[in-house]
Amino acid sequence: GVTGVQTCALPIWLLQMINATLDVAEAEAGINDTVREKIDITELVRDACELFEPVAEEKGVELICAIGSGCFIHGNVQYLQRMLANLVDNALKYTSPKGKVGVDLVCTAKHIKIAVSDSGIGIPASEQARIFDRFYRCDNSRSQEGCGMGLSFAQAVARAHGGEISVASRSGAGTSFTINLPR
Repeated sequence: GVTGVQTCALPIWLLQMINATLDVAEAEAGINDTVREKIDITELVRDACELFEPVAEEKGVELICAIGSGCFIHGNVQYLQRMLANLVDNALKYTSPKGKVGVDLVCTAKHIKIAVSDSGIGIPASEQARIFDRFYRCDNSRSQEGCGMGLSFAQAVARAHGGEISVASRSGAGTSFTINLPR
């Protein structure tokens, strides 16, 4: 080996935060048209539900997926998968056993709406305006793993696809995130 050269081993949480920050910045800059492809959003949502079903079962949470068919969009499949996975993962994290998480996909001629709702702990009204900010973590989420980048990433991906993401929540009564994308 080379003498006199020190290597810097960064903690894993710091590496994850750096990678998440870069991902958000890339999504905010816009997704390059060359990586867009025709995506069956129905299949993408169905795959996400199948992926998280074992997690829901293990936690004792009912995962209910209502998915239409034949819904397509042009976009970046990896980003859309991660956006949806972030939302479903959060819903499962903050829902107690015997609770419910729902994933609903509705397609119209002009729009795609994906709603991820839960019967979990909810988000206090005073914190809802900041949940999409980078690194922001609600007080009731600080005991969970994460660096506060998931919702920032989800919002950046929705916007990069010409859409938007919104939240409706009541503390102690659950949360619903709705992704609206143009077709």
